[in-house]
Amino acid sequence: MEKITILLLDFCHFLWWAVSKKKKDSYDLVIIRTDAIGDFVLWSSALEEILRHNINKKILLIGNDQWTSLAAILFPQVSVMGVNYKKLNSISNRYEELVKIVSIDAQELYYPVYSRAYTTGDSLALLIQAKTKIAFDGDL
Repeated sequence: MEKITILLLDFCHFLWWAVSKKKKDSYDLVIIRTDAIGDFVLWSSALEEILRHNINKKILLIGNDQWTSLAAILFPQVSVMGVNYKKLNSISNRYEELVKIVSIDAQELYYPVYSRAYTTGDSLALLIQAKTKIAFDGDL
């Protein structure tokens, strides 16, 4: 029942976004990684390669707020946005986190996570308007 409620809330949020005239923050590339700090540290060398292939592009990294301050230090050329993992999993606090995501527009979106979860990653990717979205088929 909780997952159905989250899906309905996300759908309502998407409809609100569709009619909203809020100014969009535009990026060339948005990357979503909402997993734990250890996964981020292991994946950071892949981010270095992504950055090497996307020089002079405006890039946003959306991540778990537990490690986004570290990401901002390690990768100063990237804009970093933290989302609260616990709030994304809470029906009562979810809206607060999704409002940050709705104002993002991108040319490309990468969601390089194999073990995906709708509430903490897929829903974020759905709300971001991007011309191209790339993700693993994964084990969802």
